[in-house]
Amino acid sequence: MSHKRNVWETVSNFLLQQGNLLGDGLAALEKQLGKLGREQYKANTLVEAQAERLQAALESLQDTLSRQEAVQEEAIRKTRLDILEALLPVLDGLEAGLKSGGRHAYRLHRQGSPEAVTLTAWLDGQRLLRDRLLAILEAEGIRPIPAVGRPFDPYRHVAMGTVKDESLPDGQITAEEQRGYAAGDRVLRYARVVVVRNK
Repeated sequence: MSHKRNVWETVSNFLLQQGNLLGDGLAALEKQLGKLGREQYKANTLVEAQAERLQAALESLQDTLSRQEAVQEEAIRKTRLDILEALLPVLDGLEAGLKSGGRHAYRLHRQGSPEAVTLTAWLDGQRLLRDRLLAILEAEGIRPIPAVGRPFDPYRHVAMGTVKDESLPDGQITAEEQRGYAAGDRVLRYARVVVVRNK
């Protein structure tokens, strides 16, 4: 074999081996890149799943906190209404005292008694106290339930008695035995009333 041919074969074999090595290297590299790509995809998927779970947990926590705040606010509002509702008998006592004291002061005044002035001044103080108490109730949204002259409403009134009066329509309230109070739509105490019943 000639020297040129021998060199040519050696170079050809070398290039063939290099080509095979290069092809094998590229195949190995491609395989390694594919493996890394799959691992990266799995890692990305795990991170996204964790982020979604974290977001869901955060939203759940926010919902729970919002519900707890709402429950707490409702409990505070109910407690305040309960306390204010407990003051209604005090207001009733003031109203009854003012009526009775007013009648007594009128009699003393007609008799010319000097005690009428003292009693009238005391009654003025009681009226001021009543008005302040009513202002506190109104500031909390508690208002008297309208009764006299209105039609009977079983959701706001309790009929304590009936009267016959042909000049008034059936179901109209003619007297209020005890004032009722409501906070918005919630009735704290029903108004005790006397209702016209002609039939």
